[in-house]
Amino acid sequence: MAFMTSTDFLKENGVEKIINYNRKSRQDEELERKTGEDTLKNMRDLMDRVLEPMGIPYIQEDEIGSGDKIESRPVFQHVLKGLEDKSYQAIAVKEISRMGRGSYTDMGIIYDLIVANRVFIITPSRVYDPKNGTDLRQIRFELFFAREEFETTRERLAGGRFTRAMEGRWMSGKAPFGYKLNKDSRKLEIDQDTARIVRIIFDLFAFGIPVEGLSKKRDVRHRALASYLMEQKIPTPTGRSNRWRAENLKYMLSNEVYLGTVSYRRTESTSDGKVIDRPDEEHVVVYNAHDPIIDLATWNIVQEKQSNASYYPRVRLHARIYELTGLCVCQSCGNKLVRNEQHQNYRKKNDEVSVYRKEFLVCNHAQCTKVKYELVLEQLIETISYLRGLNDDEIETTLAAITADKTEVIPQKSIKDIEQYIERRNAELKSRMKFIRDKYELGKYDDEEFEESRNEIREEQEKLNQMLSNYQEQVTDNKQPMDLEQVKKNFDSALRVYKNASDTEDKNTILKSIFDKVYVEVTEKGRGSIPSKFILYPVLKHDFLYDDFLVL
Repeated sequence: MAFMTSTDFLKENGVEKIINYNRKSRQDEELERKTGEDTLKNMRDLMDRVLEPMGIPYIQEDEIGSGDKIESRPVFQHVLKGLEDKSYQAIAVKEISRMGRGSYTDMGIIYDLIVANRVFIITPSRVYDPKNGTDLRQIRFELFFAREEFETTRERLAGGRFTRAMEGRWMSGKAPFGYKLNKDSRKLEIDQDTARIVRIIFDLFAFGIPVEGLSKKRDVRHRALASYLMEQKIPTPTGRSNRWRAENLKYMLSNEVYLGTVSYRRTESTSDGKVIDRPDEEHVVVYNAHDPIIDLATWNIVQEKQSNASYYPRVRLHARIYELTGLCVCQSCGNKLVRNEQHQNYRKKNDEVSVYRKEFLVCNHAQCTKVKYELVLEQLIETISYLRGLNDDEIETTLAAITADKTEVIPQKSIKDIEQYIERRNAELKSRMKFIRDKYELGKYDDEEFEESRNEIREEQEKLNQMLSNYQEQVTDNKQPMDLEQVKKNFDSALRVYKNASDTEDKNTILKSIFDKVYVEVTEKGRGSIPSKFILYPVLKHDFLYDDFLVL
């Protein structure tokens, strides 16, 4: 009986096309780190020498990554699909274990496919036929032994990492900003050049930022701190001074490594790829593992400020103040409107290029309001003149309805009116809370913006809870009646001072002494050169009506 070669055997059993799958093993990765060899190229060359003499068409597929699971290996997913639809009748690998070392479920998927479709496995040493009982046992052994070997290796590595972690060695790759890694001891050592920047950041957050013209420092949150660092051209860990981000600062200011503490096994990855927190008892935490950069007193101050939900100073550093800065509010979502300037170039008939500047008030968070800045400002000044011109019968009723008390806008009528007002305002606040929560879940707000908006709503809700008792106290104390002549005089003075002011910040101060806030509602969106139509709902300050007008 004539001897049948592997090639004849494959052809006789219907193998018309082969797919060669190459993937690096852990040993290959170690070899590359030591020698710089391209192990995938070596593997392709080896498999070429095996497959070319067979004379059967084949293609090679290389898996660049080294994931444990099928779902994390896109190239192998493609290979399995080709075997499943019988585009290929054989798979060539350097070793059977290269097909996978993932979960036992993954091993079962591979094994069942090989058996069901009679997928031949070609290695440099031999060809495996799933219909041959001996070959099939060897396939099972190789597949599941690879998994057991992987588990054993992982346990050994994890044990080694655990031991090294308990010794206070650094286990997370690159040293954190402010430190350098001693390659011999695997301990962190202070890098004085970058540690100086870490100390600056902690001190600024703990004790405030100096502001020109003020003797007292101002507290800031992460975003304002990032702006200040970029303004001062302080370099980031990557060496660039214009890339500080609030989220990076928040992480840095919470990192216990700067106290000299190293931690390990705080999180783990689930089967679906999510990272979750481990139970506290599984954490490995080593104190005094290396020299601290930050002292404990400063650390505690920083953590207290970061954990205090009510600590949200409103600070905008080095920002120009315009007439309406911090005054206008979006009627739809309750967010502050900000000034946005746009420039558009256009060419004149004489080919001279001119710049057309457009200014808007916009709601940056929800994009629900966009109105022309100058139109809002003009209408607000006209509102002051209108209120000044009301007769005595109209002015008191009108002003009382749009005046903020020292806590909130209170229609000065009856307890029943107050109760109805509180109910209505609470409904509005709940609606606004749902609005910002939806935007947060969609990623429109970051953590800091969400917390800030939520705290504003909570503050308003607390004010509403006190409103009834405050109103009753006002009634009991026989609150002074409105002096209409004084009110008109205040409007006259405010208009005169505003028109004589040349600085936009001075004008902003004047308007803020009159109005507590101004709600802006868009009634018709703009189209092209036609601006949006809007209505203003001004809320007058209580002190403006009941005290002499005075701008400090």
